[in-house]
Amino acid sequence: MSAKKDKDLDLSQDVGQKEPHPKLRFDKKYISQMHYEFDPNENVWKLSKNNPVYFNQLSKLVSADTLYWIKKALLPYAEQKSVYGAKATVSQLQSLYKFIGPVEITDVALRNYRATLNRRNENQLGGIRGFLKKWHKKGYPGITAEAIEYLNNQTFAAPVIGEAVQLLDPTKGPFNDIERQAIYEGLNAAYHKGDISTEDYFAVLLLLSFASRGTQLTKLKIKDFNKVKRPNDEEAFLVRIPRSKQMKTIWRDQFALKEGNKLLWNLFELHSQDIINSVTSAFPSLDKSYLPELPLLPNWDVLDGIDSEGKLIEGLHPDLDILHVSDDDFGAFVIDIVKRLNIISERTGKPLKAHARRFRYTIGTNLAREGMSPVGIAEVLDHSTDQYAKVYTQNDAIFSDVISKAVDLHLNPLAQAFAGKIVLSEQDAVNGDDPSKRIRFSDEDNNVNLATCGEEGGCTLRIPIACYTCSLFQPWADAPHNVVLDFCLKERDRIDAITNDDRITEVLDRTIMAIKEVIRNCAIKQQDERNRLEIIRVVK
Repeated sequence: MSAKKDKDLDLSQDVGQKEPHPKLRFDKKYISQMHYEFDPNENVWKLSKNNPVYFNQLSKLVSADTLYWIKKALLPYAEQKSVYGAKATVSQLQSLYKFIGPVEITDVALRNYRATLNRRNENQLGGIRGFLKKWHKKGYPGITAEAIEYLNNQTFAAPVIGEAVQLLDPTKGPFNDIERQAIYEGLNAAYHKGDISTEDYFAVLLLLSFASRGTQLTKLKIKDFNKVKRPNDEEAFLVRIPRSKQMKTIWRDQFALKEGNKLLWNLFELHSQDIINSVTSAFPSLDKSYLPELPLLPNWDVLDGIDSEGKLIEGLHPDLDILHVSDDDFGAFVIDIVKRLNIISERTGKPLKAHARRFRYTIGTNLAREGMSPVGIAEVLDHSTDQYAKVYTQNDAIFSDVISKAVDLHLNPLAQAFAGKIVLSEQDAVNGDDPSKRIRFSDEDNNVNLATCGEEGGCTLRIPIACYTCSLFQPWADAPHNVVLDFCLKERDRIDAITNDDRITEVLDRTIMAIKEVIRNCAIKQQDERNRLEIIRVVK
């Protein structure tokens, strides 16, 4: 039996009409789960900062009356359930109606539609099964009882997940250790030179430190960072990460407690003080009790545009996210920061692609390589079950390592691990007149000068091993850098023999790549200088 239809309605007529039947109009506005007001009659429902639901395309595929019933069935999703679910449902309905046309949904229509899908995308239909059943159960017209019976008897394959992780995709999957180290070093160098701000460094370090989704980090407030004392008087830096993915979790009502490091805490103090200074300079009489409620990743356009203390306090309401950066803007922000670091991936020979999700994949992959169980990985990644965490433990590590190493042999020369500047001699270097800035290498067989450090202050890094990937390193063209390369190669073999763990030995890989690059560039620099002198001699 079909759901009862109004006799005045014809679902196959007037596709794209602007107004539904006069009876079918929503007479009030609604409040979404995220406390945003929206008008169901509009073709855009702004249910949260990050996830507006667009009906524009769907409205071109069905009649205005059908669109009304779809919206009516979707209202519970918008008010009480998942905003993400509402958005996905509309997208999947668009795919369905593109195929079946502006007609009633029948079992025949669904059977024919499914025939066009394969195991990789049949979740386009399986994903809306629950919605279609609720639509019919409410008695709204547009879908038949036979269609529901058909859906009840079907089994749909789960969506394909984790391919980028399992294949170690070099542009979409996890970073390898060399790429991750390059990001750390690139951030440090760029921050030191003033090429990135404290906020830039802090934002990327959050992703490097925690296996959190971008949508969780954008909800952080200043009050979520805390320094505490352990029983042995050691300092610990704790961060409350909002658990925003769980479908029943709204805004900031559940948290996962994570521990950060000293560097992250130092950047937090600098960055949060910048935010506080910006707000208090604009509103000097603001009660200080509001300051911990400020977002750590603000939407600066909104924050800077507030013209009264009252509006600021309203924006800081615990249930509102208006002052926080959107997920999309945060993602674009991170991509731009890493792009400015000019990191070349040794796997592709091209600029490193660094969308926010890759940082999360990296942590999950590394945990699996260290032997953590799916349950443990799920806890770190803040999954409600270990279903998706198994993607990391099912990765064929041996096969992947073979491929990675084979590719690395060809692409290592393109990685540009060396970030400094070759100089002909000590006299040509910044700080070249300061003997204390000479960089030396000493072991049982060698005691040689190699380069000059361009740092004005002190340095706590391991000299000269860490120098080769530092932007302030100025290697001399005629220095014996090969002795450092020999040392690092032997050290790598020694560590490998002791640990038999590629994760540990790979720590030296980026340095080895940088030293090789320095040796190549020094040879080129010396040849260029010989050519220059020869030209001068011939001219004379």
